Amino acid sequence: MNTKMAKKMILIYAIATLTALNADPLETSPGCIRPIKPVKFTNNNQVEQFNAESQRYKTCIDTFIAQHKENIQRSTDAINNTIKEWNSFVTTTNTKKDSPFPIQGKTGISEGGSHNVGYRDPTQFTTGFSF
Repeated sequence: MNTKMAKKMILIYAIATLTALNADPLETSPGCIRPIKPVKFTNNNQVEQFNAESQRYKTCIDTFIAQHKENIQRSTDAINNTIKEWNSFVTTTNTKKDSPFPIQGKTGISEGGSHNVGYRDPTQFTTGFSF
């Protein structure tokens, strides 16, 4: 392996490692503090405090949901881009006898992205390989 290629490999490894270290672990609970409603409000300050705590709780829940929806979209985009990359490789392979099979989405349409492969269940796609 020449020096230029070795430097490229080290750079790729470093980027992959840093990306993995910066990845957020999947949070399964929002960790929001649920307000406790008094049995009976005795003054207006208690009502205002409860309403403020309720609003913070709602904001926390909304933020948690928005972050997970964003993660779902990033995962879907990554899957679709990977499928496009694979299919591009397949179409540029010259020999039909040795060419790999294109990946197809759940609907059987080649070329991920045009049909939101994985949007409902990112694990549901076929590679065309049989084991």
